[in-house]
Amino acid sequence: MKKIWSKTLIKGKKWSGNIGREKYIHFKALEPDANVSMLLYNMRDISERYNMPDTLKSQYTAHLTKGNVLMSDNAREKIDMHNCRDTFIFQISKPDEFLCKRDLAPNINFFMNVPVTKEGGLKFDDGVSSPGKYVEMKALVHTMVLISNCPQLNNPCNAYNPTTVRLLIWDAE
Repeated sequence: MKKIWSKTLIKGKKWSGNIGREKYIHFKALEPDANVSMLLYNMRDISERYNMPDTLKSQYTAHLTKGNVLMSDNAREKIDMHNCRDTFIFQISKPDEFLCKRDLAPNINFFMNVPVTKEGGLKFDDGVSSPGKYVEMKALVHTMVLISNCPQLNNPCNAYNPTTVRLLIWDAE
């Protein structure tokens, strides 16, 4: 694969952009306990967006792993003081964007560790990343991507201090 673009996201930073069809997006943790939040929208029809409940229930899982498919709310494949939700609202509220607050949907968190307890509840644990760990996805449609490298209000991981990640865009061979 040929690298098209690369950016290092230091703690508290954001990025949004469009990923063409058949391109790959790759996140790499540069420090321990990374946590990248992401929203996805179909660039050809922004009413179509990533749908977390459908993604999980259609694959009978509570945790995404290698090989899982991210689903849109049309059941198609697709690749939240300071917090991810506010960062996303800022990104979609820019004058040159055509989205608004109501367009926010549940996001994906990569490298975050929220295990299910024996009692069926959820808890925050230290992240599951270490330097060099990565997530890579292929966009099957033209996709708008919004990314936030911000602390979660309820997540004590890294003492509410996010770590640096690198974002790479690759061209399909």
